[in-house]
Amino acid sequence: MVLRSYFCKDNVLYSNDDVNVGQNPVADIIYDNTGQCAIFSRYIFQFDVTKLKEYYNTCKLGNLSGVTHTLTLYPASSDCDIAPSKSAKLVLFKVNQDWNEGCGYDHKCQKQCSLLKTNNCNYSEDPSNWFYAKSDTKWSTKGIYQTTTYILNTESFEHLPLSNLIPEIRQTEFLPLTNLTGTTCALEPQVQVTEELLLSGCTVFTGTTECVPTPNLIYFEDCAVSANTEILACVEINCEQYCGIQIDVTSEVNKLITGNTDNFGYGIAFHPDFENGCTTNLSNSISFYTRHTHSFFKPHIETRYCPAIWDARNRFQLDTPQKLYLYSRIGGKLKGLDQNPTVEIQDAACNVVTAITANCVYEGIYEAQVTLTGDPKCDMFYDVWKGITYNGKTRPDVKQTFAVYDDFYQIDGFLEDKTSTYWIGISGIKKNEFITQGEIRKIFINIQYPFGKDCNTSDITNMEYRIYIKEGLSQCTVIDWCPVWKVGCDYFIVLDTCWMLPTCYHIDLRVESDQVVKHNLQEYEFCIINNKEQCRCKTC
Repeated sequence: MVLRSYFCKDNVLYSNDDVNVGQNPVADIIYDNTGQCAIFSRYIFQFDVTKLKEYYNTCKLGNLSGVTHTLTLYPASSDCDIAPSKSAKLVLFKVNQDWNEGCGYDHKCQKQCSLLKTNNCNYSEDPSNWFYAKSDTKWSTKGIYQTTTYILNTESFEHLPLSNLIPEIRQTEFLPLTNLTGTTCALEPQVQVTEELLLSGCTVFTGTTECVPTPNLIYFEDCAVSANTEILACVEINCEQYCGIQIDVTSEVNKLITGNTDNFGYGIAFHPDFENGCTTNLSNSISFYTRHTHSFFKPHIETRYCPAIWDARNRFQLDTPQKLYLYSRIGGKLKGLDQNPTVEIQDAACNVVTAITANCVYEGIYEAQVTLTGDPKCDMFYDVWKGITYNGKTRPDVKQTFAVYDDFYQIDGFLEDKTSTYWIGISGIKKNEFITQGEIRKIFINIQYPFGKDCNTSDITNMEYRIYIKEGLSQCTVIDWCPVWKVGCDYFIVLDTCWMLPTCYHIDLRVESDQVVKHNLQEYEFCIINNKEQCRCKTC
């Protein structure tokens, strides 16, 4: 299963500028150190995790151990005057307070009376911008965090603890000695203050030309910013043609899902080494689509959870891990239990062979991985599920059967092609069907075997599906290969369309049998529409 959380607001902050471009469909992250001062920008965004919390609370994301979350930004062309970057280091940071997106669009218009603005110019200084998060609220630190190198013009001062350093200090500004405590340290004029100086007690510095980050720093994976901002990751972009941004944010998003962590948003910016002028006489830019693009390529957090539900009840193999499942149906629908049940594996004489605690892998589906070894005295076993409670009421134990086969190892003196002939079909969705956004479809994969063959004797060991869109002759993957679920003799996909943007999609299938992978040659296309498009289609 794949779920995309699209951004609910985003904006670009330009250093020491009060412009707002919150409605622009393209975001430009830039740095320009060719002038007397560094100019740079930072992209900030926010996404809602309400749907993810709902899925987690109903076990549609399991226990999160198999879940990944990936920040995805798609490359875009821009009219920015700064050349695109081919190699750069970026940082992902947390926004530490609430903010407004704003209604600005263009950052190239002249600052002029609103009555004189041209019709094609949407210039705004309403927050958010570099100085203000909201109309009446400034950022706690301008631009959310600082990376400027500080130079103190004083002959001596007493050691200042790292936690007490004032981040708003400007260049050539004197520190009041009354605010300082500790051992006196001698400095020559125009000496850059480094973290080593602040942490070393009394150290004599004779000056340095090395470009260093702000003294008030925290460090994470070679990143450094103001201590009131948390840096989550550093990423390298290195491609001849800018290829977009993908960052693993699994740990951070899981915290938002399971806890009460404030979600004011996140941001992308160039590494402080670029912003504070360490890389002199350079300028670069990275451009990607914002949430206001009219294309398919909206930025998002992609949540991927693809449990391999492959029920071995009809053909349980010895000496290899096999999976058994309990399906909790309440009123004809899969519903989660109050707690994970336990399962006892019993032989035909009801002797307990093993007992384990099951795991919830999806809403109402509980999995137990079992390995039986040796030479069983019978071919039939029982799996007895206990501790079943729903809405506080204890339900009776569930006793099921499964057959054991000892044909996992097939050893002979020659290699024979035993691949079965079969045909692949799809039901539960029609070709070229229009599906209203938000529907949940159960799509069955129908395997037709030749005479004398069925699913119990099938050689199929794996089945996967992929969903993509077409851009000319190219295929753009929307859902990468995920396992098809097998329950009994049924193969199916559960497709939740709540996050799928209105456009036409294609389904691709591949089936593995006896180490041979077979693709479905028939093309299945369906289209997602919203209510407005559905009404327009009916009118036509």
